[in-house]
Amino acid sequence: MNKALKLLEEIKDSYLRVFREREGENTTKRERFVAFLRHIPNNAAARELEEFVQQQLAPRADMGVMLDEVEREIAHIKYELEDYNADFKALQQIEEHMDLFEEKDRSELQLLFGLQVRRYGLIAESLN
Repeated sequence: MNKALKLLEEIKDSYLRVFREREGENTTKRERFVAFLRHIPNNAAARELEEFVQQQLAPRADMGVMLDEVEREIAHIKYELEDYNADFKALQQIEEHMDLFEEKDRSELQLLFGLQVRRYGLIAESLN
């Protein structure tokens, strides 16, 4: 996850700058071309060419917004994985130190955390 977040930062630092520069250049070109074409009166080809220029040089979705969304999703997944990992470590500690619990408490913990020993395909119940 950390590598994915680092890669995302590298993309933001390099490609996002280039993307925004290109978008700015395209906006300038589009405005200049459309202004020129609008000075040609009553010409169907000029109107068609204007429409083509508008489509080809239209602003695209902001890559920064998309990258921010991807970053939020990765961070959320990372948080969930860290949370699961903490739960797993806690369960490991309980398993490693089961001798610290009384039999009744051990059985309850095992049942609660799904650690019951399976016998003959059924969960063995050892609650008293």
